Amino acid sequence: MPPLSFIFLAAIATARLCASAAVNKTKAGYAPEYVTCPNDVQWIRPAEGLSAEEAAWVRGRKHVVLNNLEDYLGRLGMEGFDVNTYISRLRQTPAKVPTISFAISGGGWASALTGTGFMRAMDNRLEAANEQRTGGLLQCMTYMAALSGGSQAVTSFALNNFPTADDILAQWNPDIDVFAFPANATEYQPSPTSLFTDIGEKFAAGFPVSFTDYFGIAIGYEFIPGPNGGVNTTVCIDFSPITAIFPGTSASKSGAGLSTSPGLKHTPDDCLEIPPRNHQKDADSKNIKWSSVTKLTNFENYEMPFPILQAGSPDDTDPIYYGLRFPELNATFYEMTPFEAGSWRGKSPAFTPTQYLGTAFNNGLPINNTACVEGFDRASYFIGTASSAYSAWYIEDRSNNTQGQFYKRARSPTHPHAKPQVEKRAASAVPLSEIDDIEAGFQQLFGLNLSQTAYAQWPNPFRGLASSSLGVRESSVLSLLDSAEAGQAIPALSLAQPAREPDFMMAWDSNQDTLEGWNNGTNLYNSYTYAAANSIPFPLVPDARTFVARNYTLFPVLFGCNSTLTITKDASSPIIAYFGNAPYSAYTNYSYGQAAFVPEQINEIFVNSFNQLTQGNGTLDEEWPVCLGCAAVERSLSRVGMRTSAQCERCFEKYCWDGTLDEQPVGDLPAVDPSLILDPGEGFEVWNQTHPF
Repeated sequence: MPPLSFIFLAAIATARLCASAAVNKTKAGYAPEYVTCPNDVQWIRPAEGLSAEEAAWVRGRKHVVLNNLEDYLGRLGMEGFDVNTYISRLRQTPAKVPTISFAISGGGWASALTGTGFMRAMDNRLEAANEQRTGGLLQCMTYMAALSGGSQAVTSFALNNFPTADDILAQWNPDIDVFAFPANATEYQPSPTSLFTDIGEKFAAGFPVSFTDYFGIAIGYEFIPGPNGGVNTTVCIDFSPITAIFPGTSASKSGAGLSTSPGLKHTPDDCLEIPPRNHQKDADSKNIKWSSVTKLTNFENYEMPFPILQAGSPDDTDPIYYGLRFPELNATFYEMTPFEAGSWRGKSPAFTPTQYLGTAFNNGLPINNTACVEGFDRASYFIGTASSAYSAWYIEDRSNNTQGQFYKRARSPTHPHAKPQVEKRAASAVPLSEIDDIEAGFQQLFGLNLSQTAYAQWPNPFRGLASSSLGVRESSVLSLLDSAEAGQAIPALSLAQPAREPDFMMAWDSNQDTLEGWNNGTNLYNSYTYAAANSIPFPLVPDARTFVARNYTLFPVLFGCNSTLTITKDASSPIIAYFGNAPYSAYTNYSYGQAAFVPEQINEIFVNSFNQLTQGNGTLDEEWPVCLGCAAVERSLSRVGMRTSAQCERCFEKYCWDGTLDEQPVGDLPAVDPSLILDPGEGFEVWNQTHPF
């Protein structure tokens, strides 16, 4: 994200929106809308089991998965496993079809792209994946979940009706930095003027705004279908304060007052019109809202995994640094699905319909039956909610990276142990100069203080509920943030909920939690410790020292194969396959803050992810695809009266953690700084000579 000059804010710092006019004249814009409340909606449901909508959808998905599972297993060539008998028994009771899911970690654009590459390697629409026998596993998944950077990919795949990775890449235009901020908005990039105009419209309509809106709308220009990142805005502006705040600036409505933004024009009714993106994306407004996923054909026909986004929340008891609360490891986590949003436990164990988020509730009912809200669930805003870590960035910048320990922290190139590749890849997510500009912009425009700017601000649907904590029960606003701030950088907790009856989970980790920009297993371990503290079925997971010592950060590992090595000590806990982003054929430890990738980089990322999942096209272990298939079906075998085959037993002996911990003395964690796994002699410096990115 390049330096922001406050001059960018000048174009809109004086543009005070006419609140009443904006509400009346908005056309398909960013502000939510007020509607009459329907009579047939369960506004709040306790966090007990799945919603009726999700349960019905999962039943439909199981039938589709069953057919896909038959094709996938048929390609594996498993020894001693009767695929026909297995599928036949599942057809008798489709509810016994294994529940398989995919989790993409945080890690900015790098995680979104490497995670997409991993999805590509599991997709039966890619013939190379079918040849390597990993294709089709994606089509066998019931759920896909993400947070932070991973949410960009999952949201985009869902809203674009689940295309192939190659097709969606053509829509993303990843070589264009959406944070480059030209003076005028373009078809692929917002400007500060367009961003704050969209945000101002929402503010004028009476809804809370924050950096989450700013961040989410900008990201939406790349990942959300439709013009202007899914936002097509016409709002009314009062230009009269311009002269008072910026002396010498014309206040003429002819447009001279916005000389820095000639791309903006005024309509006859004195509304400001943001030019739409001249763009090949589907401009259907139904794709703008997260709840609109339910209207897409591949969702209606159960032809895509069910998408889930995960976010965290600060608590009144969290420590305060520089005026902001930093969440602790026991934070409450919220999830956002196309059907509902809420939390399974913690300070507000309840759910509310996603479609009507933004409605003012008290004690489980709308305060005004004629003023329910639709459109608060803008997809870009949900990406922002899941990925905005403004509070962590602010604390780190203010403390020079000594407080607010966050996995996305900048790795200083002046670190005494930094290596060339670390220096090249290290970058702060949001530099201090930009933090200052953004904070000043929200204060000047909307009168917001720091804490109001820092978090996603939702009108609180759980206000007044007896099941909510005192702080939530009495608050009109629910504050949310990137759940990685609280140590949960993989959305495993949402997928492991007992109500979802998880059997097998693929966990992709690209969060860069080491100095060298790779992974050491900390995030899956954090998910395990949270699950253990909250009685969530989950496999036992070792700490980072064992991950590194046993090379689990570089090669596939399965947790929970033996059900005694789980929290529940039985088959109700899922098996988890962990994959930490590693350099198989390319060094893909790109900085979290990098927001633009040239086509050559994308190709390297996709090939590297493919090599990792297929273990170098089988050159590292030709039996690996079968082992992956064994793990996918293992939990379901007893439900259909079948046993684990000898080949699968051999696979589990090879890839499953046996419960042994590394016994080295406690101290600094060992470095994770591998060379290319498929070409160990080619270090980063040599590789970088022919791959200068």
